[in-house]
Formats: sequence, structure tokens, C-alpha cells
Amino acid sequence: VRARFGIPADAFVLGFVGRIVWSKGVVELVEAWKTLREEFPNLHMLMVGPIEPEDPLPAEVEAALRNDSRIHLVGQDWDTPPLFASMDVLVLPTYREGLPIVLLEAAAMTLPSIGTRVPGCVDVIEDGVTGTLLPPYDAPALASAVRAYIRDPELRRRHGRQARQRVLRDFQ
Repeated sequence: VRARFGIPADAFVLGFVGRIVWSKGVVELVEAWKTLREEFPNLHMLMVGPIEPEDPLPAEVEAALRNDSRIHLVGQDWDTPPLFASMDVLVLPTYREGLPIVLLEAAAMTLPSIGTRVPGCVDVIEDGVTGTLLPPYDAPALASAVRAYIRDPELRRRHGRQARQRVLRDFQ
């Protein structure tokens, strides 16, 4: 997958899987991205899912997604295992959610997740154990959580292992 999108093998890949819409926290994700991309020149973002006209993004946010050479818009591709395998961390900065299957899928693939303290996300992510929870609408907190995983590979691996153990134990 990395080669298909021109992502270097040694890049850190931030992933997002879902509808690319306002209520999934994409505005804050792009705001956090703008800070992080300057700090980490080897950071890339893989975004899997459709940009939908219902619940639209502001024009400048959609333009930022489409015009950044280090943001890779996959579109709707639900053969996600190879996509998850190319990611280092999954983010879901959503404002509201049911039970986010994408977090369970990421955990099954040994990926730590960053999500918001909203119903659904709090049922899947154990803060500080399998991933990181933060307040919705908080781009600086999102940037800080991503930064922690970039800077601490052992934290990333530990949370990923614990996420997989939890999903196998609690979400069969």
C-alpha cells in the first residue's frame, strides 16, 4: 500500500478510516495535521473513505486534503487489512459515534487508536492502555496525542498489542 501511494518505507503513517465529513472531526484532524507536518517531515496521512456532500467539510479543509502531497486520499476501499497494515496509528476524532467498528478493526490489526471521549469510542479505547482518548473539537490535544506516538515507538507497540488482546478478549 505504501508503494502504491508513494509513501516512503520509513515514513510514519497516520490513518483515518471512515466517511470524510465534518462530524468525524476532520476539521480538527486537518488543523492538527498542519502543525504536525511541519514538525515531522516524514509524516504521511492515509485517509480511507468517501468525501460525502452530506455533512460537508468547509471548502478550505477539503482543499487542504486534496492539495497536500503527503495526504493520500484512498477513497472508498473497504478491503482495509492491507490499509491498516500500512498505518502506524489510527485516528478517529469524531464528535459522535455508535460503536465504531473501525476502532475494533484497527485493534485487531495491532494498531493503537486515538479517539474522542464520546459514546462508542470510550467503549473501545482504554485510555492510556490500548490508545488515547481526548476531548472532541480539540485539535491541539489531537496533535499532542499523535506526537506522543511518533516520538515513542515502544508506547505505540505496547498500546497496539494491548488493543489486540482486548479486542480478542472482549469483542468476539
